[in-house]
Amino acid sequence: MHLLRLQDGSPLVFKTISDTCPHCGKRMERKRAKEREIITLAGGAMTMAEEYYVCPRCRVMETGRRVIHHSEALRSILPPNTKYGYDVEIEVGYLKYADNKQMDEISCILEDAYGISVPHSKIHELGIRFLMHMVVSHYLSAPLLRKLFEPSCVYHVDATCEAGRGMELTVKEGWTGIVLGAWKIATENEEVIKQHLKSTVEMFGEPAAFVSDMGNGMMSAISGLIQELRLKSRHLICHMHFLKAVGKSILDDTTKALKSQLKGRGTLAQLNNFVKETGNIIKPKAADMREFLTCWHKSGAQMDIPGDLEGIAVLRALAQWVILYSADCGGEGFPFAMPSVMLFDRCTSALGSLLNLCGKDRLSERAIKHAARLRQIVAGVVGDPEIQKTVQDLKERVTVFTELRNTLRLEKTDIYKQAKDKAISDELEVVATLKEETSRFRGTLCGKLEDGAGSDAYASATRTILAYLDKYGRYLFDHFVTSHDASGGIVIKMIERTNNIMERSYRDQKHKIRRRTGIKNLGFVFEHLFPAAAMMDNLENPAYVETVLNNRTRADLAELFSTLDDIMDYRDTPMFQDDLQVVGGRLPTADKKIVGKAAFTEVVTMLAVEYINSSNL
Repeated sequence: MHLLRLQDGSPLVFKTISDTCPHCGKRMERKRAKEREIITLAGGAMTMAEEYYVCPRCRVMETGRRVIHHSEALRSILPPNTKYGYDVEIEVGYLKYADNKQMDEISCILEDAYGISVPHSKIHELGIRFLMHMVVSHYLSAPLLRKLFEPSCVYHVDATCEAGRGMELTVKEGWTGIVLGAWKIATENEEVIKQHLKSTVEMFGEPAAFVSDMGNGMMSAISGLIQELRLKSRHLICHMHFLKAVGKSILDDTTKALKSQLKGRGTLAQLNNFVKETGNIIKPKAADMREFLTCWHKSGAQMDIPGDLEGIAVLRALAQWVILYSADCGGEGFPFAMPSVMLFDRCTSALGSLLNLCGKDRLSERAIKHAARLRQIVAGVVGDPEIQKTVQDLKERVTVFTELRNTLRLEKTDIYKQAKDKAISDELEVVATLKEETSRFRGTLCGKLEDGAGSDAYASATRTILAYLDKYGRYLFDHFVTSHDASGGIVIKMIERTNNIMERSYRDQKHKIRRRTGIKNLGFVFEHLFPAAAMMDNLENPAYVETVLNNRTRADLAELFSTLDDIMDYRDTPMFQDDLQVVGGRLPTADKKIVGKAAFTEVVTMLAVEYINSSNL
């Protein structure tokens, strides 16, 4: 094969020297295609023509088309039926999904760096084409990945959505962090999830364990798959999801009751009004008052409060401190922290502080009037019998829940998906004793129930925890795998006790989507997002780049992509989904183009009228 460039201003001509039909062995007819424009990074926009050979006697059995020999040189730089070269596709793919550039940014980079103009619609298409090639390369490298995972691997499975739309199912190998597959699903349907997990197991091998959340569809799918394929894999559930489910069952109703009671009293609204009104009073000397407050609290509240404005500033700061009750949550959310209880506790502390300040005559007469109003607000909360009872019940429930959390040794870093070092690492000695410690904790709870110890709220929370342990206890333990190395020595690998590897992945993915789209609410975007975008995390994984891409850089992928089109089509991969599968129960674009037309409405109306007329209604 060779590339011939004419010197008289004529177009570039791509030729092939292969003129013998592989089926009949006879000489093929030479043809020349129409001149057309192609665009590559290397040559920019240029006009080209292709000379190729066609056999007039033979046809390809699968397609029924004539046997054609295209220019090998052209196919090495340009996919069939397109004007944009592989290098343009790869550059757009990296700019969009790896560098998270927006459409305008990509267009400007292509124009400034390479002198080519690509419309936004084509940038989108090139990005999808890049993802398809990455998926094909991924599945063709399945044997290499299976060998990389030897002797065992762990599959973390999770699904996410945005505003209840666009659910995405992802499978990630836990020890290497390699994304194995991603699919759009309408709901967490057992059969759909099992189908995708089955294809993953068949391609990449049987895992030592599946780690998932507690969704009914997810758990049924994994259990069903293990039984159907007779896998030796264990099924583990995320400890964070387990604790959240237990905490919600124990605390949700009582928390809602407390929030309703506090809202009924208008506590926060009254405090906000107090802060606003007192702020207007001290506004002329706001800077001086802030300086005084800084000195006052640094003195441990021992400094004298000399005047009216200083006293009002102290009272305003006290009200603001109550409003900032969420700071006591330490960054944790429900059910690991109780914001409403924190509000009640701060009201209690604020009331004590007010009584102290007023009792020692440290405030001026004018400030005392404002103190009386603030005291009325917080005392209304602290002295309410119903609120007191609800808070007491909630604290009793929190006590039992905290005991369970301490038993499972789940820290803030586990709950909030941080990749930081844990205060207590999940070492084998710790994980190996969890089952025994939880069993001992369960026995203690049973003993307290039998003895009738604790309040009704404590007993109710205890029964809920016991029910969850009975139902999910077999999925909670043994987060380690033993194997042997080449020398016969025993190797122990730890399995993450949470599914936070997936939570972090989804968080980062949504952050990247917001970066390249500029949209905060991703409901619509996530619903129509090409699921293979999740695979782009693999390009930042050294083990994946070495195993699958053979350490190729973005500049070296064109040669790889040009060979993929002749080996496998994206539609033949387990990640392929047609339009109906991707969108699920909503209106697919292809269907909307039909039923959304006015002519379709006319047909429906006509049928209805015909029925009414024929029935004499």
